[in-house]
Amino acid sequence: MTPRDKKLHEQLQEDLRQLKLTSILEQYSDLLDEAARKNTSMLEVLCLLIGGEAAARSERTLQRRIAQARLPRRKTLEDYKFEFPKKIPKQKVLRLFDCEFVSKHQSAVLIASTLAARFS
Repeated sequence: MTPRDKKLHEQLQEDLRQLKLTSILEQYSDLLDEAARKNTSMLEVLCLLIGGEAAARSERTLQRRIAQARLPRRKTLEDYKFEFPKKIPKQKVLRLFDCEFVSKHQSAVLIASTLAARFS
């Protein structure tokens, strides 16, 4: 790297920090190296960098909104206790998790402490 290139990289990094373009700051060097190897156009490089920044911002916004919503702890299928409710067979409960009822425009209702499942 020439002294001029080094100075340009330092200036670019400082400008990206000031503009808070953190995703571009993290990606640009590797992306420029790859673009040079593949002979990628400057327009494509710009699209990749800016698209990556936009995607990262959207993800950060989503995560911030989820945190602000103070939703209850996320539960997964592994967390589900199949011993309860005893009246519903495990296979019926598992069928709910494949969400097939959604594509069929049906609904699934789980009701209170008795937790009776109904498929309509």
